[in-house]
Parts: sequence; C-alpha cells; structure tokens
Amino acid sequence: MPHIHEKIDYVVVAYIMNKGRVLMINHKKLKMWLPIGGHIELDEDPDQALLREIKEECGLEVKILNPKPSIYSEGTKFLHTPSFMDIHSISDPKFSNTHKHVVMVYFATSESDQFFHNQEEHNDIRWFTKEDLDNPEFKWNESVRYYAKEALKNNIQKPMELNSLNVVDDKKSLRPKVGLGILIFKDGKVLLGKRIHSNGLGNGEYAGTGGHLEYMESIEACAKRETLEEAGVEIENVRFLCVVNVKEYAPKHYLDIGLVADWVSGEPKTMEPDKLEGWNWYDLHNLPSPLFGMVPKYFESYKTGIKYWDN
Repeated sequence: MPHIHEKIDYVVVAYIMNKGRVLMINHKKLKMWLPIGGHIELDEDPDQALLREIKEECGLEVKILNPKPSIYSEGTKFLHTPSFMDIHSISDPKFSNTHKHVVMVYFATSESDQFFHNQEEHNDIRWFTKEDLDNPEFKWNESVRYYAKEALKNNIQKPMELNSLNVVDDKKSLRPKVGLGILIFKDGKVLLGKRIHSNGLGNGEYAGTGGHLEYMESIEACAKRETLEEAGVEIENVRFLCVVNVKEYAPKHYLDIGLVADWVSGEPKTMEPDKLEGWNWYDLHNLPSPLFGMVPKYFESYKTGIKYWDN
C-alpha cells in the first residue's frame, strides 16, 4: 500500500507464532524478511488494520495475545496494547527521503500453520525457529530479529500437546469455556451476521453478536463490550434467554448463555472483517439460513420460554 501521509504513517505488524516458530514474509520491494503487517488506513483503528493485514497476507485465523481492558464503557472501544513501538525512516524519493513509520508491534498465535502465499505482496513466506533467527544467511534487520526473539523467549505461546484425535490426554485439566450470544432487537427485527471463520467453525452460518466471558467480567458488561467490538452498536435492557451446553464442536466445549437485548444507537458495521461478512436486520418470520450452532435454540427459547438445552 502507498504512503498515506507525507511525513509520518502509522503501521501495525504481527509476530504470529505456531509451535515455537514465528511467521515471516520476504518483502518484494525491500527484499528482506519482515513480519506480517502494513499501514493503518484512514477509516481503521489499529486492531482492524492488524486483522485485515493478517487476513490479506497469510489467511490465518489468529488470537491476538496483547492485553486490553475487559470492561464496558459506553462509547469506548478498547484496543489491544502493543508489545513494542518504534519509529524509523523510510527511503522514498517521492517524499525526499524524509518519510517515517510509527510501528505498533503485536504478538499473536495461530492454531493452524497452513498459510497461503500472497505472491503479489511477497517473494516468500515461511515459519522460522529461534535457531533461524540467529542464522546470518537471512540477513535480519536487528529490530525485527529482536522482536521475534522476544516473543519466543518470553514463551508467549505454550503449545498444547494433542493426541491423534486432537484431544488433550489429561481430561481432568479441561474445563468448558463460558460464551455469550446476544439476540439484539430493533423495531421487531433481529440483528444477525454471516460468519467467515477460516477454521470452518460456523463458516457461512448466521449468528448474533457474542464472545467469551472475561475473568471477573459481568454478563451484561460482556454483552455490551462484544456487541460494540463486533458490530459498533450500543445496547440496553440485557436479559437472560437460555443456557446451552455446547458439545457439538468437540474438542471445544462451551457453556453458552443466550441473551436478549434492545438496540440503542449506532448503525451495524463489520468491525471484524476477518470473522464476519456483514450485518443485517431480519424479520423473525424470514430468518436467513443456515443459522450457527446454538442460535436455532435461542429462537426456540424466545418463542417457547425453554431455558435449558443440553446437546
């Protein structure tokens, strides 16, 4: 992407890890090994730019490891805090060699190591071990090598050893995660979006907003936070709908809390384009198909008052 501003542009980069390795691309123009990343566009925040760049450049679904507050504050979207930041000069005759980049450095993990090679952007893409980072053959930029080694040295990712069935051997160490799903209503219609998860979980299926309940977070705060992060809208009157014991995505296991809420303000936006195709309001008598996982049970509970489902 060309430079946006004459003097300074803001850039995000992600050091993506899998099984003790870090993913790097060989930049076509610079002919050097760099992390996934790029410019923050004028209509993006850093989190949106980071996820877009990852999707465009390697196609992996990742978990951003950097922290962010797990509270809800009206009108505020909390962003992941970078692990490092720097500013460096970029040689570009168009700007008389005075152009600079402010770089925000993030760490992420991917359960999959199956990336795609965007040949329009990169000469090559591959996973590097700690030993590779010390190999002079790759002619590392010192800051790039430092950030990559910091990620691995601090044991940011602790891979989980799985057996051939992809299930942890010691089942006593496993516990279900708590998730929330929210049906948001406005003028008698419900807000649903089409999922595009690259790992196939619910890909092409429709669901409302939702996500994981964070440690020490209230259910209402989680519902409002996830809705703002995913759709850019604010809600009120959050109330209990049902609970679903979700085991159909084994080895993943969730205790899912279904909620109902009323729309307050904001037009639905695709805030996480790597996970969702778009949002629309649907009439209850003309719902899209297929619906994701537990969502049919939500609507059944809404109609019948059933409060508990055990798959």
